[in-house]
Amino acid sequence: MIKMTLIYTAQRLAGYTIFEKGAGELNVEGAIRLTKIIRTDLTNTTLLGTPSLITNALPSPYLQ
Repeated sequence: MIKMTLIYTAQRLAGYTIFEKGAGELNVEGAIRLTKIIRTDLTNTTLLGTPSLITNALPSPYLQ
């Protein structure tokens, strides 16, 4: 979940491809916003396909 959050919210770097600079620059604000809507009640017995977020609307991954 941590890796997914950091990749989803990374700021892309102009002039570089994903192969040159990875997902981009760390976006702390975006990562925190996304982390706040991740469910905390999931366990190893949670059914496959159960939503991981408390909402259906994802926050914008980029700084506004």
